[in-house]
This record gives sequence, C-alpha cells and structure tokens, in this order.
Amino acid sequence: MFVHSVALPETPDFVTYIMMGALAAWILRAGLEVMARTAKFLLIVIIIVLMAANLPSIGLLNIEYIKPVLGDGWAPVIKASFSSFAIPFSQSIILMGVVFMLEKKENIGRSYLKGYLAAGLVILLLGLRNILMLGGNYGSLQYFPSYTAISRIRVGRFIQRVEGAVDIILLTTALFKTSINLLATTKGICSLFNHQDYRVFALPVAILAMVLVDISFGSTMQFAYFTDILYPFYALPFQVFIPVLLFLVYIIRKRTGRLPVIPVEEDES
Repeated sequence: MFVHSVALPETPDFVTYIMMGALAAWILRAGLEVMARTAKFLLIVIIIVLMAANLPSIGLLNIEYIKPVLGDGWAPVIKASFSSFAIPFSQSIILMGVVFMLEKKENIGRSYLKGYLAAGLVILLLGLRNILMLGGNYGSLQYFPSYTAISRIRVGRFIQRVEGAVDIILLTTALFKTSINLLATTKGICSLFNHQDYRVFALPVAILAMVLVDISFGSTMQFAYFTDILYPFYALPFQVFIPVLLFLVYIIRKRTGRLPVIPVEEDES
C-alpha cells in the first residue's frame, strides 16, 4: 500500500504487482543462500542510509510533544502494544519456515533473539523520533508517519528530499519480506504434497499473491482499518495460538520419546 499511495502513486497497480511478484519469485528461485547474502549486504547499506538520513532530524525534535507522559492512562499504551505485537513482531514466526533449510542449528535461538531485540530497538527509536517531530495527535493521523517525518528534514539548500532514500529502503525491505513469505508458503506446499523442490511453486504462488493483493483492499483507508483494527485479532491464531500449540506437542513428543527424525534439507543454490 505504501508503494501505491506514496512511492509510485502514478504507476498503474498491476505494473507494481507484476514487478514485485516477479522479483520476489526470481529471488526465491535463486535460493536461500543468495537471498541471505544479499540481505546481509543490503543491511549494512540500510543502516548507513538510516543514520545519515536521521542525524539531521535531531534539530527538529521537540521534547514537549511527549508531555504529559501517560496523559490518557495506560489504555492507549496497551492498545498500541497489542497492534505492534501483531505487526511486525509476531510476524517473525514466518522465519520458522526457513529453519529446516539450515545446516547449522546450534545458534538459531540466539541469532533470532538478537535480531528480534535489534528490530525492536530500531522501531522504538523511529517511533520516538516520529512523536518528537510530528507530535502525537498529528502523527496518529498519518498513514506513514516515518515518511512524513523524514520528508521534513532540510539542511539549508544542500540536503533536501531525503525521503527518496527512505523510499528505496522500504521498497527493498518489502521485497525481501515478500520473498520470505513466498519461501515459507512454498515450503508448506511442498510438505503438504510431499514434494522436494520448492522452487517449482515459486511463480504460481507469486501469481496467486498478486491476485490476492489486487482484490484485498480498495483504498488506503480500508488497508489502514484492517491493519489497525482487524488484523491483530485475525492473525492471533496463526501467529500465536497455533505455534504455541505445535510447540507444546513437540515438548510432549520429545518427553515421551515419540519425536520423529526430520532430515535436514539442503539448499542447492
């Protein structure tokens, strides 16, 4: 929805869907190793761009925007925490679909926790920056407050329109997130039909995703309403209840000695 309403508003929707879907399918067919190495390189670039884009915003911060602290009590905080838990924190459960493709599983939990905490810290800092730049009332009215905040940055007549760099970052991260979702989906299909090569389903699943995206929401307002109000309850069974249930089944089977041996799936890229 960001691409449709902000980044490429004049581009026809079907062009955006086809380009994003085709690129995600191509990344998926390239294999997990190629995806991981590319993401590792781009992560360094993203960190540098974010630091360079946000340092000039220090002079625009207004500490008065966060006062009074807890002026409306804990209810808004709990509501916002529930929404933040649904998007994006609990969405990381999708990474469990990648675990069985890794050869070394010794430090998976530690790596997952480090990434989780790092992402939480970044989101906290960016959210605090948005409030200090836009204010709580005005910022809550924006569909994309981070983009609105970064668009206000000016350093004389030399540094302007830095939101273009943010556009590239958001498009790139959205592309890799889509690729991970396609990977988990194709792996689930392979498990369901006892198929070995997940790459076969990359393009069909990508085409199906394009169609679903086109028919899901008719406007940005519908998307925002679903994301803020409905999605946390809609996703709760898939992101929390079912994973917790599967984990409990795993613990019971492990203690009773009925845990099946799952072979390691090697990526051929």
